[in-house]
Amino acid sequence: MTQLQVESMHLKESLTTSLAAVKLPAPTKATTPASTICVTREELQSRKRFCVFLKILSSYLERTDSEMHQRVKQLVRHCTRMNRERDIKYLDLTKALQVRLQSLIGEKLWCQCHAVADFHLLSRQTSTVAASAAATTTTTATTITSGASNTQAV
Repeated sequence: MTQLQVESMHLKESLTTSLAAVKLPAPTKATTPASTICVTREELQSRKRFCVFLKILSSYLERTDSEMHQRVKQLVRHCTRMNRERDIKYLDLTKALQVRLQSLIGEKLWCQCHAVADFHLLSRQTSTVAASAAATTTTTATTITSGASNTQAV
């Protein structure tokens, strides 16, 4: 072993023993920066679905029950503020809102708004797929047509 490797090993040992002696307090706030958290495609889809649900719920309550609409808005503001303050209970804002909203608005309205949100997302997905297929068909037809005109010219 070289002297550098020996010194490196001693440094690692001393750091390990000194870190073991340090006792950290239990975390009350999140210390992980938001930029280091990886988000999967499923999580993004779940967030998108919840945002659509929240918009539908908000617009429905705005028309039918203004008092409940104000309570929902207040709850969303509270959860968002606690999330920004990095409170551990509110780190996953979507889950925090889901739990609290479901108990606030009740199971019946919760299920109705989810059904409408699912229908909305499904219809949007279907129209996007149809538009994509139409665009692909148009591109293919243009390519075939231009290829046919090239063969006739030769």
